[in-house]
Amino acid sequence: SANDSLPKLSLRVTVPEPVLREGKLERDYINQSFELDPEQVKLARDTQSLEPLKPDLERIYSQLEVRTPQNARFKKEGEEWVAKGQTGWTVNRASTEKRLLEALENQTGRVSVDLSLTAPERSARDLLEAKVFTYLTTGESSFLGSPDFRVHNIRVGSSKLDGLWLERGQDFNFNKLIGRISQERGFLPGYVISGTNLTLEDGGGICQVSTTVFRAAYGAGLRILERRAHSHAVAYYDPVGFEATVYAPNLNLRFRNDTSAPILIQASWDLKAQTLRFDFFGTTPDRTVAVSNPVISK
Repeated sequence: SANDSLPKLSLRVTVPEPVLREGKLERDYINQSFELDPEQVKLARDTQSLEPLKPDLERIYSQLEVRTPQNARFKKEGEEWVAKGQTGWTVNRASTEKRLLEALENQTGRVSVDLSLTAPERSARDLLEAKVFTYLTTGESSFLGSPDFRVHNIRVGSSKLDGLWLERGQDFNFNKLIGRISQERGFLPGYVISGTNLTLEDGGGICQVSTTVFRAAYGAGLRILERRAHSHAVAYYDPVGFEATVYAPNLNLRFRNDTSAPILIQASWDLKAQTLRFDFFGTTPDRTVAVSNPVISK
């Protein structure tokens, strides 16, 4: 075909992205390739000008620059937890286009994009240096059958704690971290237990969040400084007694990171299964934790 005789020219991207796996830093590479329109390449070569390639180039540049820095997170791959961050990319247009002009002149078919990388605030390397490389524990709960307002509040509350970095010796203070619970801050009105009654207030369902993070803290054997049970048994918080109610400013959940390194807290939810979980990551534990079944006295 006529196209076979047209010159080929592609832009290539090869970028290292560190990965934290089993306490060791490994280097993964991201490889991408973008073919330029052969007819426009021929035109550019004939005129020794990049003008014909500009629409193609701008499309590719904007595709690359969509990538923004993101803090390293742990994800489960098979049986192991692996932490990866994401660098942000900015194309150095002048130097990339200088390379393109040289490629047109020398009739080479491949050009490396010149990228500036913006590191995230917390990279995989930062986690390793802080000794945060071990999975510690998971707290889980079910919000099965929750009305929409409740599911919404659970997601809003959990997202405020997702990615939380708790320094060694630092106290986790639920009410302070969540902040004022109001519609202006994204919460919806819902039912809360007030004494012996149910009342409609902003943030109904927030105790699902405090309960789940409490379960993770308890499972990690962290020092619990303040925790109270609900005044009524609530089906969402089974097993009985393994929960934490909050109601600012009187009722709070507080615990201390008494391990030898920071703790990274990650929140996630499964809307299909209607489950909430918090995963804690830190350094190799200096303790063994066993959680017994509840004993119901009355």
